[in-house]
Amino acid sequence: MKKIGKQINAPLVANMIEGGATPLSSAEKLSKMGFNIVLYPLSVLYANTFATMNILQELKKTGNTSKYKDKVVNFDQFNDLVELPKFRKMEKKYEKSKR
Repeated sequence: MKKIGKQINAPLVANMIEGGATPLSSAEKLSKMGFNIVLYPLSVLYANTFATMNILQELKKTGNTSKYKDKVVNFDQFNDLVELPKFRKMEKKYEKSKR
């Protein structure tokens, strides 16, 4: 990686994949090596898969997910994240226009 960064005079991309061939490095370190773009394309997917596997194992084992209550977003946080109030407002607006 250091050689590539020094020897190639072009925009360089580093693709960081946990468990991949390239050793994981920080964006700051890679930038110093000459990489302009640093991608972590699977990190969130891997984290989501890990969380999914854990919560489903707990559900199978105990029949509920209460152990994870403090490790997940709550109902209101999720609704805010997906901007549910905005869509509810749109529903009302377009519902009225149908009449």
